[in-house]
Amino acid sequence: HWAREALELHRQLGDAWGSAFALLMVADATGQEGDWPRAQELCGQSERQFRELGDRHAALQAAAYHAWMHYEGGDLGRAREVSEENLREERLEHDPLLKADALGRLADIALDQGRVQDAVLPTESSYRIYGDLGDVVNLAIAVGQFARILALTRKPEAAARVLASSVALREQTGARDISNVTEKALTAIRHQLDEAAFAEAWDQGPRMTAEEAVALALDSLAAAGASAESGLARQ
Repeated sequence: HWAREALELHRQLGDAWGSAFALLMVADATGQEGDWPRAQELCGQSERQFRELGDRHAALQAAAYHAWMHYEGGDLGRAREVSEENLREERLEHDPLLKADALGRLADIALDQGRVQDAVLPTESSYRIYGDLGDVVNLAIAVGQFARILALTRKPEAAARVLASSVALREQTGARDISNVTEKALTAIRHQLDEAAFAEAWDQGPRMTAEEAVALALDSLAAAGASAESGLARQ
């Protein structure tokens, strides 16, 4: 309601930039109400208007929303395409937040498509960027993404510890869970651990810092890779 009213007022005032921004907010709300196709259409309009105004940075921010809307709407192929386009353009704009967002989205898509190894590097890169920016909430989400990667590579105990660290870190900020990373990771972990093993691993997680949790994840993944290579060599 507020976004639509703002859009109307900006149009009455002849404020092209304000209209483009309000349109992006209408798109956001429309998507969160569940109409992702309409949200994608509105977001595309906003992005085009920003580009016509010559505001490349605002257009890239709209494009980041666009990738998210395609992802949430279930079009992983288009979400990947837009995210990769955004990443290429972002390097010219030098905006680390947009870069981290694009990398995180590509990691989400890789995991949803079963390309688990392809998710490791973008997850680590986005984690490092959020750490450098002091963005604790998104850093916690990146830690949670490592938990999902671990669960999908059959490392459920490590995954539970890393996910518990992520949840504790986010709770310390007072922020709500703004992603579905935790739910997806938890589901994968629960399918592999009984209650006792899960509780034991989960209790250890909050005692780890984010850096310790990521180190555990990377060490576990490296060990899994070495084990797989050894098995192939024996064959």
